[in-house]
Amino acid sequence: MDETSCFVGTLPVEILQEIFFECVGETDGYIIGEGAAPFVLSHVCRHWRKVAISTPALWTDMFVELDQRRTHHSHPLLVNLWLQRSGTLPLTLNIADLLSPDPSAEENPVFALLLAHIHRWRHVEWFIWGGSTAKLFLHKTLNNGETLLESLTISTQGCTDEQSELFPFALQSFTRLRRLTYASNTLTSVFNLPLSQLTHLRLSSVPLDICGRVLTRCAKLEEIAFMDISQPLGDMTTTIIYLPELVSCTFQSYESNIGALLMQFDSPKLRSLVLYCNYSLQGEINTLETFVARAGCKLRTFIFHDKDLSEDELERLLAQPALESIQILELSCDNISDQILGELTAGDDGQILPLLKTIILEPCCSSDGKLAAMISSRWSEMGNFAGRALAHVDVTFQLPSSIVPTRYGGREAIRLAHKNDIMCFQHFIDQGLDLSWV
Repeated sequence: MDETSCFVGTLPVEILQEIFFECVGETDGYIIGEGAAPFVLSHVCRHWRKVAISTPALWTDMFVELDQRRTHHSHPLLVNLWLQRSGTLPLTLNIADLLSPDPSAEENPVFALLLAHIHRWRHVEWFIWGGSTAKLFLHKTLNNGETLLESLTISTQGCTDEQSELFPFALQSFTRLRRLTYASNTLTSVFNLPLSQLTHLRLSSVPLDICGRVLTRCAKLEEIAFMDISQPLGDMTTTIIYLPELVSCTFQSYESNIGALLMQFDSPKLRSLVLYCNYSLQGEINTLETFVARAGCKLRTFIFHDKDLSEDELERLLAQPALESIQILELSCDNISDQILGELTAGDDGQILPLLKTIILEPCCSSDGKLAAMISSRWSEMGNFAGRALAHVDVTFQLPSSIVPTRYGGREAIRLAHKNDIMCFQHFIDQGLDLSWV
């Protein structure tokens, strides 16, 4: 291509670099190879090649396939070239590990290249499937100095128990580490993680009582997410967990009463509370009510999934004065029907949750017209007018058991069952409300 014969060839280098960054961002996730965006851009013309090669930031994001037996593996020569072109800048790595040991190689050549630049690792995602790469990593980090690592997503569930026990000690050498997503096959190892320095923590499959003990060591946390919380191994303590900087909290459990964990919290800055507790609250809605009432925080987002919660319990929860500051509400409960929509509908005597901007409901099994009435009471085409702040609604309908889906499918049956709702929906959409339904 003659770069002087087209308009793009006259662009300033700085503009061309920004275009390159956009191209790389849109193709994020490509394994390093000849088809990866930076390589493609550097093979269009001499001018583009010069600009791409002289822009180290274009080469700092790496998705590496370690297994040389796979078709789309990352060739050591290409990985080495990529590392050279990234200069001395910090690296973002997504490492696809060996799915099984490779008896033909004592040391993985690609991983050895990455380890040679461990001092430049800043953001890393790595799910370990084999023990060989874990062994190399542990040897390097347990005997290595300061690194730039700030965020790490890692699973050691493919390691031996001995290696899993060593990993938390290895992570202690990363003194700049602030964001950690961690999964391990050894429960006690989590206590050896560098918890006191973390601002963001995500753990999976940890017993309820262990979650509480871990959090007592995490005074700097701003965001937590504990997924698949299992049954406690022992008695829950009554120790108050003071997390002064906590802004976002996500808990998921299908077998433990996560309300018992929330009861220990003192988080004055909490703004987002996400609870996936299907069948696990065991009727103890009072624990949530107590937490919300005494938290002393002003929640902005409340996402609540509990298929087993009754209408009366859900109504009690939504009526809590401490939830009045909520702007985003997402409910996934089997009992979202006329009673709940009536509670959410604004009347002459005021309304609960007066600041709502976003409502997401699923499944909704209300009578025809009830949902439209609730939306109409909270939305104005003039925007946030007279307390009507609603801007976005997303609804998943559930057909009442008395209605049989037509031969055209469930969506047509919903249209028939909610004629008035859907007619109003179109009116709301035409006037500017962001509304979707299925």
